[in-house]
Amino acid sequence: MEAQLRRAQKLEALGRLAAGIAHEINNPLAFVIANLQYVRRAIDLPPEELARAPLEELSSALAEACVGGERIKQIVRDLKAFAQPHDESLAVVDVRPVLDFSLKMAAAEIRRRAQLVTRFEEVPAVWAISGRLEQVFVNLLVNAAQAIAPGAVDQNQIRVTVRTLDDDVAVEISDTGAGIPPANLDRIFDPFFTTKPVGVGTGLGLSICHSIVTAFGGDLTVESEEGKGSTFRVTLPHATRAGESEPSHAPALRLPQPARLLVVDAEPSVAKAIRRVLSGHKVQTADGGVEALALVAAHPFDLVLYDIMTRDLPPADMYRRLQEAGRGLEKKLVLTAAGALGPELARLVAEAGIPCVDKPFDAGEIELLLQARAG
Repeated sequence: MEAQLRRAQKLEALGRLAAGIAHEINNPLAFVIANLQYVRRAIDLPPEELARAPLEELSSALAEACVGGERIKQIVRDLKAFAQPHDESLAVVDVRPVLDFSLKMAAAEIRRRAQLVTRFEEVPAVWAISGRLEQVFVNLLVNAAQAIAPGAVDQNQIRVTVRTLDDDVAVEISDTGAGIPPANLDRIFDPFFTTKPVGVGTGLGLSICHSIVTAFGGDLTVESEEGKGSTFRVTLPHATRAGESEPSHAPALRLPQPARLLVVDAEPSVAKAIRRVLSGHKVQTADGGVEALALVAAHPFDLVLYDIMTRDLPPADMYRRLQEAGRGLEKKLVLTAAGALGPELARLVAEAGIPCVDKPFDAGEIELLLQARAG
């Protein structure tokens, strides 16, 4: 029964997350598609009409489409960080961008019930796992929204505050909802205890949140007054380990200009797009890993962009085959990924120091990649 309830809690959280994601992606996607269709219609005009097309308006439409694409890209990257199962080690985390993402995911619940008020102060980083913190914040935000009856948005608030509290970083989520009866305050973090109607809550959400926060050395507390609202406070100790607050960077590579690149991608249209944006370099494409190996043996490529979904030769096999070929060819390998790596590939990437670039990426990111890979 406990396992079934935990599964129900996960499905409930997944449903909320999916609703938030759909809203966050569909909004920018709407104006991305509309702007691209506008530009496409203009380009398809006869030459004499195209010459009279408003270039400033076309340029503006493309710029807005790029902005929308960047918004969608950031949402997807946040989701990958949230969902990636192998990313389970503690790291230095700034709670503010984690909260920004959580607020986006809970926005659909909040906007129907209350006005959102935020105040983020400058705070030190904490030791945590960002995906787990997002799980905590999304749960607390949705609970705050559900404590407020819909229909009186102007009369209710959900306040989110980030501040320092003694030696800790404090995140406070307050609502003007129904509050919690005093008799329930001592049981609010107990497993399976819930005040929600049957079928709405499993009673595990706050218990799991409390377990996550305490595992990071922090605490989760609540203050509430029945009929006036509640404040949940997450406190976390700030990161103090010397020398671990800055991310490590790959050594710089001095590539010849133009560089010679090999692109292997499971999606032909992606490979074609990469070749277009890298028109200043000598770019060759391959349909799969076997063909790529033959090309690498015959030509001195400076970099090999290799999609982790390449079917005929998985990236781990590609890396080992390049190692066996000698000449340091494995140092030319850069993986590209549209989804999570998975634990085994993530381990190889970490141990071998193989760069991995998230899709979608633009020309600027690829140019930076060319300068960041050690040769």
